[in-house]
Amino acid sequence: SALEVGVEHRDVVVAALRRLRPAVVITQHWEQRHPDHTAASRLVYDACFMAGLRNYRPDLGDAFRPRKIVYATSMTEAAEVPPTFVVDITATFDVKMKAIRAFASQFEPAPGETVALPFDRFQDAVELMARRQGQRIAVTYGEGFVTREPVAIDDVMSLRGRSI
Repeated sequence: SALEVGVEHRDVVVAALRRLRPAVVITQHWEQRHPDHTAASRLVYDACFMAGLRNYRPDLGDAFRPRKIVYATSMTEAAEVPPTFVVDITATFDVKMKAIRAFASQFEPAPGETVALPFDRFQDAVELMARRQGQRIAVTYGEGFVTREPVAIDDVMSLRGRSI
């Protein structure tokens, strides 16, 4: 684990937020097995807060705070956390899997060691999670996300899907 929640790493993210000014930031869910993923979630949250303080490091750009932080729940221990909302990813699921396969080397054990979840089983698990989330909204593949606060909508009649 190399990622630490510290000022040096946080300020890199603060500078990026102030430069890019995203309305929504997507990061890892805070419940993770890998320490770097847990740290990334905390680091992004802290950076989003600090980026909005006008007296904090003005040399990193004009103060800006994203409107919303959204936490991804796929590929994580948080996959069982009920999502705040689910996005239909059916049209782009193949692209997601291609991106995951680009990191297959992360699943290769060192000589003489075993890995907790071999890559082929990991891919199966990702597909299963996407199918499960998709089923929640009546599509083939879905991606669940969580927010720490309620999601505001303008019109209750615009809600998609069915309750029964």
